[in-house]
Amino acid sequence: MKVLMLSRDRSGLDSSSATAGRWRLLRDAGADVIVLIPSSEKSAWTEPGLHVEGCGGSNAPLRFWNVYQKGKMYPCDLVTAQDPLELGWIGRRLAHFHQKPLEVQDHGGFFDGGKIIEPLWGLRSLGLMPLAKRATLVRTVSPHSAERLKKQGIEHVRLAPIPADHRFGLLERMPEPGLVVAVGRLVPVKRFDRLLRAFAECVKRGSAQKLAILGEGPELASLQSLAATLGIADLVSFEGQGDPARYLARASVFALFSEHEGWGVAWIEAALAGVPVVMTDTGCAPWLKAQGCAVISEDESHDAEAIECAMVLPMHKLQASLVPTIADSAKAQIASWQELLKPRLLVVMQAVDLDDRLVGYFVEWLAKAATAFTSLRVLALRIGRYDLPPNVTVSGLRPKNSSSKLLTLWNLFTISWRERHRYDGVFLRGDAIYVVVAGWFWRLLGKKVVLWYAHYKPNNLLPMAERIATAVATSVPEAYPGRSGYGVRALGQGIDESRFSQGEKTGDRKIRLLVLGRVQPIKGVKEIVNEFIGEGAYGAKTELTIVGPALDEAYEKEIDQLIAGHDDIRWIKGLPYDEIPALLAEQDILVNAYPGSLDKVIVESMMSGMVPVVATRGLIHTVPQEWRWMVAETPAERIRAIRKIISLAPEERARYASHVRKLAIRDHSMGGQIKRLAKLFV
Repeated sequence: MKVLMLSRDRSGLDSSSATAGRWRLLRDAGADVIVLIPSSEKSAWTEPGLHVEGCGGSNAPLRFWNVYQKGKMYPCDLVTAQDPLELGWIGRRLAHFHQKPLEVQDHGGFFDGGKIIEPLWGLRSLGLMPLAKRATLVRTVSPHSAERLKKQGIEHVRLAPIPADHRFGLLERMPEPGLVVAVGRLVPVKRFDRLLRAFAECVKRGSAQKLAILGEGPELASLQSLAATLGIADLVSFEGQGDPARYLARASVFALFSEHEGWGVAWIEAALAGVPVVMTDTGCAPWLKAQGCAVISEDESHDAEAIECAMVLPMHKLQASLVPTIADSAKAQIASWQELLKPRLLVVMQAVDLDDRLVGYFVEWLAKAATAFTSLRVLALRIGRYDLPPNVTVSGLRPKNSSSKLLTLWNLFTISWRERHRYDGVFLRGDAIYVVVAGWFWRLLGKKVVLWYAHYKPNNLLPMAERIATAVATSVPEAYPGRSGYGVRALGQGIDESRFSQGEKTGDRKIRLLVLGRVQPIKGVKEIVNEFIGEGAYGAKTELTIVGPALDEAYEKEIDQLIAGHDDIRWIKGLPYDEIPALLAEQDILVNAYPGSLDKVIVESMMSGMVPVVATRGLIHTVPQEWRWMVAETPAERIRAIRKIISLAPEERARYASHVRKLAIRDHSMGGQIKRLAKLFV
């Protein structure tokens, strides 16, 4: 996995820095990382799996331009931008250039609607929401940002708190009375001026004696001047940037009144050390207060009281198990990127309804596909009962009780355009007309278009759909009536094998034969019944079960008359979908005279440990050469095959059944089909 990262952190140009160490953790967790930094100086360092480069430039626009130009030179699997401002939009352009996913990282809570003191913030913030909508994923450290983004209808959000250094939880505390410690960049948003005023008030009251500020930044001179004005210059020490451990070991309270924080890792690390924290209501403040580790100041007039209140808090260390480590965060980040590399799919189909006898199983397919794709956006003509994971959204193409084709097409094009940034490809389940009508539109949008067609009846639109679609998929080659030379991908039947199990079959009972599926002439049910009734055809130690409805009243009467008076033949004309697996587990041999493709019922029976005797040549793609006798295309071949199975010892028949089940799962499991489909969209 190659990751192109855009970062503002110039300290990463030093290979010995803590920032470089964090990038190494990402590398060690499984990513090849290329980091581009809009720095004024041009410099670079490289290790196996990690390249860091400062792109140079005398001014900000030139530095950003150089990052973009450099980014086009590095092939990657995804682009991640470390802020949602200028680098976010550069990342958007690079993701479009490489045709890869874009992750936008928000380390500052930029989306939470709070006041942020940044240069030209009002102008720069105008692009936040448009960028969030176009990103594949927004990763934010701020619970407020995550909540606000979702209220804006942006669901592709991941909350990932900034990790903390757990070594602070191991500090031996020797608090010095009246010592206040603060850690942070000396920039306006941190409001160190507010801290100095509150500290000065505490000094007057005799509750504070010393303030140590760790950090560097452009506000240093003005803060030193303010401390002198307040008459506390000799009590305040500006320690520069360094390890805060020895200060936290001695601190009576940790105080920082930031105007805005995304999360606030400095507060977290102080709480890990067992230092009482006083803070403003931003970032992790509500969560830290709920842990009993912090006091929140309502406004500037209460800051001194908040410091004094925090000083008398009982020493209470934040539980380390509640806070991710840097290594934990790196592993979670890699897992998130791996999820991000999965395609996002727009699925167009007839119905999403568990109660639909023909396509109800596809709800289960969608639920399993949700693990192979980042998201599924499903458009269906009819919507009924379903229960699907949160990354699957279902919408109707036309209102209930409406049959307007014009409205259906309008909704199809409207949703496809509106959601164009939310899917990478389109999967059409069985309807070639949608490819013909809208396939060109999706292709113009740069989407891959895959048509699934598995039906013995040809469709006049197939030749045109073949030319428009990126690929055509089917279950087995025999199931596709289009051009055989087109390179149709056979993905298997896609059966949920967890629903079917091989039942225990004792050797002291009759051999059970099953005919499963719609009862109609093309299925050869009457011929099978005649063979069973015929003297000595299948043998005396057998019984026959027919399961399925008749589609023709006259044909139904014929079958009823044939089986009348035969106690060893039963016909179950209607069986609920959920009861079929239990029935299959009790049977021994599936008999199927349909000469077309490898039907779903054949695969389901094989997964239930039944030995198949079928007319379709589609079985030859699954069973080994020496088992081709199971393909019985004539009545004589069918009788011989059934007699062969009946003659086997129970143990040998069980071995056949077990191996048949393994072969069916290998070639036709739902999970396997979905994996093969996902590869068509990579």
